[in-house]
Amino acid sequence: MKGEAEKQVISVFGPTAVGKTAYALALPETRSIASLHYTGFDIISADSRQIYQDIKIISGADIPTHLPANTKIHGIGILQANEDWSVAHFVKFAREIIADSLKNNRLPIIVGGTGLYHQQLFAPAPTLQIKPNAKLRASLNKLSLEKLQDKLEEINPQKWERMNNSDGNNPRRLVRAIEIASPSPVSPPEVPLHLVAREIFLTDTLDNIKQKISLRVQDRFAHGAIEEIKSLKVIKSQSRKPISPQLLSATGVGEIWDFVEGKISQEECLRRWALREFQYAKRQLTWAKRYGSG
Repeated sequence: MKGEAEKQVISVFGPTAVGKTAYALALPETRSIASLHYTGFDIISADSRQIYQDIKIISGADIPTHLPANTKIHGIGILQANEDWSVAHFVKFAREIIADSLKNNRLPIIVGGTGLYHQQLFAPAPTLQIKPNAKLRASLNKLSLEKLQDKLEEINPQKWERMNNSDGNNPRRLVRAIEIASPSPVSPPEVPLHLVAREIFLTDTLDNIKQKISLRVQDRFAHGAIEEIKSLKVIKSQSRKPISPQLLSATGVGEIWDFVEGKISQEECLRRWALREFQYAKRQLTWAKRYGSG
């Protein structure tokens, strides 16, 4: 039976465009991992946008045709455009896979750039057990950004003051903050799964990251991103349930949508998309430093 250190979960994270997926796929072949004689490997995506099957190209869900032996990838392209996804969904999803993986002497590898997902997986906050309130969300989704900000400041001024500029201007995160601050049923606590995390933080210089982002944005634009947005527009017009705000907030979606509708030029679309990706990469680096990496 393997010791505790050999039952670890590997967590690979870092800013976008540094090659996290390629690194994770190569891990099973390294001498230190191969020597432990696992029966297989479960790579779990911690990317909050690659979960959607309708934006695989835009979100960069780059899965090779042939995976290494006994390797499975989980959490890529498994949701439809109008399905919800959150950190609570991810933690439940990932922990079920991890429990089964460890039971069968496989190695779970968490990979992705959504740092909060990594953090909450290994050290979940108590608020994670607060259930979504569909009725409250429906009413809040009708409010403007300014009214959401006012409401959160009214019911939880401390939370409002602690919010950074990005979160304070994100309607989805404001709605969740209000939901947490409001009386709400709490899910029964799950049986804890003790995880030993080996963290691997990948990074690069900002200049290199910026250059890689620019090149891959152009590549995705030229190889299917436009078609994905056109398909989303059809889904939006035909589906009774609206497209998930989580999907619509993905970098590239809004920019290409505006291009397809003739609101901006191709050059402006690429510029805005690359800029948003780069700003996201910088936020990921900031988060990693606060979390204790980098």
